[in-house]
Amino acid sequence: MRVWVTILLSLWLLAGCEQQSKFSTMSDKELRQQRMQCKSIKKKSPGKAIACENVEKEYQRRLKERTRG
Repeated sequence: MRVWVTILLSLWLLAGCEQQSKFSTMSDKELRQQRMQCKSIKKKSPGKAIACENVEKEYQRRLKERTRG
């Protein structure tokens, strides 16, 4: 039983370390469209609010990457 728990935990950790997210594979144009859509929604459901936060984080990451060089 302990072996299975260790294997499952290891797989879970590896899955969490995946480099490409849904937003990182999105084109800049698509990301800007998603961001504009998020900005236009006044009252977001909890799930949508989290998704919009992720869009904003990816947008800021790309912006920082561009300004850095």
